Amino acid sequence: MKADPAANVPMWTIPPTVDQQPERDTRRAAIHDWLHRKGPSLAQLYVAACYLVYTLPLPGRARLIAHAVREICNSLPGYVLGVKGGGRVDYVGPIGIIHKQWVSAGLPLEGDAVTAAALEIQPAVSKPLVKLLNEHGSRNTAVELAAQLFAEADPTGRTDPATLAPLAKRWRDDVGWAADFAHDPRQPHETPDLEDMRRRFELVEDHLYGLSGPYFDVVEDMDAILAEANS
Repeated sequence: MKADPAANVPMWTIPPTVDQQPERDTRRAAIHDWLHRKGPSLAQLYVAACYLVYTLPLPGRARLIAHAVREICNSLPGYVLGVKGGGRVDYVGPIGIIHKQWVSAGLPLEGDAVTAAALEIQPAVSKPLVKLLNEHGSRNTAVELAAQLFAEADPTGRTDPATLAPLAKRWRDDVGWAADFAHDPRQPHETPDLEDMRRRFELVEDHLYGLSGPYFDVVEDMDAILAEANS
């Protein structure tokens, strides 16, 4: 692995400099520094995504970029807010326990056999079921978590997350493509072209830059990117 002679820093540990975008170097450095302080593994994913977007024309890179962006966005609530699992509920494990207890209790699994008399659920079944329902009901939505993330970026601590719902929804809209692109659909499909991928990635960067500190200062820049893409 070569070293960057100018900064005496090993390559792949900081975002690449993009010749056509010198104005974004400072922004990318701020994003990387913030992610490194919050979760070093997220900073590594960000650097990898930057290289894939701008300098490494690898096959299937759109999918890899989407994976990196999705992981960063889904993991931030855990690192920044201390929300376990990014606010997601683990359904697989509890459902396995409920299924096992359900069968052991002799309860019906066929829809036509489900009646009020048949569903005299024993505590061994009802307790894990009620626990899972409570976890599901108490979880934060993606938009609520995003609003809390942006509120956390206010150094005064006076921003009410509820007032940031429009910004939070915009964040979810602008990063939602990553979940759509992250997995192969296992059928013929079109891969996003590089120009479109870069536009999407730069919107995510603007959100991350906002989260790193100047969270309202980037809104006009994001509007400009969208206006240019739609012109």
